[in-house]
Amino acid sequence: MSTSIDLKEFRGAYLAEVGEHLSLSNAKMLEIEDSLKRGQASFRAIRELFRLLHTIKGLSAMVGVDTIVTLAHRMEAILRRADQRTMELSLDAVEPLFHGLRAIQEVVVALSKGRPIDPPSNVLIARLEAVEAHGKPASESPGGERVLDLEPALDAKLARFEREQLINADREGRRVVRIDFVPSPKKAELGFTINSVRERLGSIAEIVKVVPVAVPATEDAPGGLCFVLMLVTLAEDSELAAAVGGPEVQVRPLVHAPPPPAPDPAFSEIPGGSVDDDDLHARNVLRVDVQRVDEAMERLAALIVSRSRLTRVLDDVAQVDGALGRELKSIVEESGRQLRDLRASILRIRTVRFAEILARLPLVVRGLRRSSGKDVTLATDAGDAELDKSVAERLFPALIHLVRNAIDHGIELPDERERSGKPRQGTLTVSATVLANREISVQVSDDGAGVDREAVARQLGGVVPEADDGLLNALCRAGLSTRRVATTGSGRGMGMDIVKKIVVDQLGGTLSLANHPGKGAIFTLRVPLTVAIVDAFVVRLKEDKFVVPVVSVEDIVEVIPGAAVRGATPYGLVALMAWRGTSVPLVELATLFGMTPVADSTAVRHGVIVRRGSERVGFVLDRVLSQQEAVIRPLVDPLVQVPGISGSTDLGDGKSTLVLDLSALAHALLTHGRYGEPN
Repeated sequence: MSTSIDLKEFRGAYLAEVGEHLSLSNAKMLEIEDSLKRGQASFRAIRELFRLLHTIKGLSAMVGVDTIVTLAHRMEAILRRADQRTMELSLDAVEPLFHGLRAIQEVVVALSKGRPIDPPSNVLIARLEAVEAHGKPASESPGGERVLDLEPALDAKLARFEREQLINADREGRRVVRIDFVPSPKKAELGFTINSVRERLGSIAEIVKVVPVAVPATEDAPGGLCFVLMLVTLAEDSELAAAVGGPEVQVRPLVHAPPPPAPDPAFSEIPGGSVDDDDLHARNVLRVDVQRVDEAMERLAALIVSRSRLTRVLDDVAQVDGALGRELKSIVEESGRQLRDLRASILRIRTVRFAEILARLPLVVRGLRRSSGKDVTLATDAGDAELDKSVAERLFPALIHLVRNAIDHGIELPDERERSGKPRQGTLTVSATVLANREISVQVSDDGAGVDREAVARQLGGVVPEADDGLLNALCRAGLSTRRVATTGSGRGMGMDIVKKIVVDQLGGTLSLANHPGKGAIFTLRVPLTVAIVDAFVVRLKEDKFVVPVVSVEDIVEVIPGAAVRGATPYGLVALMAWRGTSVPLVELATLFGMTPVADSTAVRHGVIVRRGSERVGFVLDRVLSQQEAVIRPLVDPLVQVPGISGSTDLGDGKSTLVLDLSALAHALLTHGRYGEPN
């Protein structure tokens, strides 16, 4: 009976398991670094990181991911020595360990995307070995760091003393070289066999290691075999080549200085979250492939559409048989409640704690802190906020851009802060609150210099509006940056444009700014907790129906003929309606869509008021018909993507109904000042 196992079946579970352990490892690594900065050693964190890496190594060995096994083993050895007090872990050792975690993360990402796996970097392995030996990277040891230029398979053949022999010989000024000898009958006829080569080289060099390796069989290597000779010598290349068979033989240096380490900002790209260790183990967690949850959502979406169809048919039945119609209506209403409960249950499965998303930020801030030279502390407060995983994953890149901008542009250098009477250390705060209308509000604030309005005006070549909304619109223009030279963190003028596209265009949320010159800036993002199935208003405009998500609506009002007055606004002379002690500009939606407005000037119609920043816009349409659940399908074809239309849905009539993004329309109107005024 065959005992072979298809490990591909377990790859998804393996990646999820390693991903969780890796997130925890990053959190523990940050804890270790913080304690070392305070002059202490957190042996609890060291021990826990050791266990996490040991688990990662074991899991990786089971599925044959040798690169991770090697990296985890090297890092594990360092932590074991530190935990056993046989080596004092220094702050300098933190960086190679972070690089090790990043290298493991890169392998995990490559596996998840089906890409080939590269062997571990010799340079990184050498740095980790140096830390294991000395408690700090080799660059800090006398003589400078030197590494062997060998493939991992060959490097693994070397014993520790052989490796040290080669490195020490290089430091002493002797030549450390590698020669590959491929035996063949032709060379044997000329007197060059592996034995004669070893004898000749032995007279002019010290042979440290000879490793036979398999190579593809060719005309020059008919036996498919090659001998790699590692030598310490003072002889010239020509003498060595003559001993092996002729001038065509390559003599390659075997030891060199490593390239400089990768810049730290790379760590800001590390994906994956981090959760509190105790919380993780306290919860009874069932890991489910997100694809299976998505399939359940699809089934639910189909049920919601079917219920909408049933409701439409029910109206016809009620006209024929009132008693039967009432009985069926009761059943359909009960079905509707059950579907809402089912929807809530499935959404809870898809829900993630926002604290888990924010837990990725400390690594990002760490990298930015080192690259910018700024002293910044990060405070996060997500409370119990939870949201749909798909929303969280789309929102996170926007947070990254805001955090980068805050550190790169907002928070000052320590000396500059001190001259301004501020603490040398800046504070960056990211907090989140769930709102009553099923939205989440996320604030990114800092105590830096605020947005430089004059610098923005210079880049625009004009005057920036005094209001923060106008300043925000200017910042969100693609290509605008107040920095003359782009850095690895920012300066290309794309960050705020991307933030706006994610928050407003993709998630249908709002973005606002509160700028306090000299004191900092606060960016507030409000997005729905989920975008897959939403509560929506069904509205009628002429002969067509549209859908408007409830979360985007501030109020629904009756627009009484003659009640609107014309008034001056920054956007020109427009129709205004009194609303809650202020006036709101009215937009005729039919005119905006190129339709003919309603001819009956006495008809009372509905106005849907939406908020854009601190301003409101009222969109006038014929009538708001009902409120129901709607399954939103995005418009993936670029040819049908237009501003103001965010997707489509099926209301149960088998037709595709467009979903209006009134917030995006309001933005376009407030920015460009084009109004279709009501009658």
